[in-house]
Amino acid sequence: MKIIYLNILKRIIRQKHLQLMSIIIVILYILVGINSAISYKNKIALFDQAKANVRKAWLNQPAQNPHSSAHYGHYVFQPVTALNFLDNGVTDYLGSVLKLEGHRQNDAAFSPIMNNSEMARLGEINFSWVLQVLIPLFIILMSFNSISAEFEQNNIKLLKSQGASIGQLLWGNVCSILTILLTLFLVGVFFIFILYALLTKQPLNTFPFSDFLIWISTYMVYFFILILFSVIISALVKVSKLSFLILLSFWVFSIIILPKLIYSTSRIIYPYPSKQEFTKTLNESRKKGIDGHDPMDQRAKQFNDSLLLKYNVKSLDELPINADGLIMQADEDYANKVYDKHFSDIRTVTNNQNQLASIISIINPFLAIKNISMTIAQSDYNSNMIFLSEAEQYRRYLIKELNTKMAYGGSKTGEWDWSVDVSYWNTVRDFSYPQAPLLKRLSYRKIEIISLFLWVVILIVSIKLIARNYKIV
Repeated sequence: MKIIYLNILKRIIRQKHLQLMSIIIVILYILVGINSAISYKNKIALFDQAKANVRKAWLNQPAQNPHSSAHYGHYVFQPVTALNFLDNGVTDYLGSVLKLEGHRQNDAAFSPIMNNSEMARLGEINFSWVLQVLIPLFIILMSFNSISAEFEQNNIKLLKSQGASIGQLLWGNVCSILTILLTLFLVGVFFIFILYALLTKQPLNTFPFSDFLIWISTYMVYFFILILFSVIISALVKVSKLSFLILLSFWVFSIIILPKLIYSTSRIIYPYPSKQEFTKTLNESRKKGIDGHDPMDQRAKQFNDSLLLKYNVKSLDELPINADGLIMQADEDYANKVYDKHFSDIRTVTNNQNQLASIISIINPFLAIKNISMTIAQSDYNSNMIFLSEAEQYRRYLIKELNTKMAYGGSKTGEWDWSVDVSYWNTVRDFSYPQAPLLKRLSYRKIEIISLFLWVVILIVSIKLIARNYKIV
């Protein structure tokens, strides 16, 4: 086995076209690493600057009515995680800035892709793209004739007569190809990490090394699957040209055709309502609640009457608190229920679409590794939804804090010109974004993880069956 492994390894290393492609991949590593590190550094700088400017603007507000601040609004930004430089996933296509204001829940806006040229909409080439798309081609070139060439050159019977088994030949090819590929992969990881450390100048003690190692290990499993699959095809087909055609067709179908087909199909099976329909339904539900700015609103009058009864007074002027602040908060509480229902319906549709893609990953390891990679790097749809959820919870805290201050801060009903001292703004906590632990994030990728595991098990069993039942003719 050792001799077979070393001989195959030497043979592969001596192939000129593989040497050339290895050099191209290493050059790509360097170029992609420089581009990713600079892009990451710029995103970090923009995030830190924007966050500081928004907080400064909040603290420097003049003395004014708290509800005026609620209408003026506040901005929060989705943080850029350390592993975004490896896989920026869908973050460039989703909004990363959210405006928080009273009486309404906004969508995220200002995705980074908006500021780039039209060519950028075709997708940014990053390290994960090289690993997911280009490396499989390299594997195909190394393995499409790994077994079939032995038949074409009549070496199988010779190897058999020398005591070598088909199983040793299969595993010798798998191990030799895997050795070359992992060496090339780890060289790329080393380059990327060095470039990250040198160009971004981020403190390494904040780098998520455990997430990084899991990310590396997952790609190793992905490569192992592709190598096993390619060697098996070469062994079963026994004709190098046909083997290459089958593997190349598999690459095109898995990486280009199937993902687009799945996402197009998911939109047909789980369609979104139109923008007009959604807005109309939302507004109709919203009108059924209290209108905090209309004193003649019937529900607002009922709410005021309940306050008069509670405090045992005859008019709003006699209340020891500001009824306007409480009405505003009652308006918010109802609106939150409306938004929760309607936005939840939209997110359910999106989740169903994504779930369909996850299920298909069982037959497509490319979709599996793509989703897992984005999840580890926190650049997937779920991470964006977590950010939006945390931002919405902060919005509700912020608006409730301002309305409560208006209600119980010393003003009376109708005193819209009442203002808080400027020192109050500092008592309102800033937005913080607690990043979900890796295990919790990976819990959304159970299907993809099971998919990779099943691929490994099935392919290993297949190699054993081929080695046991292989017929030399």
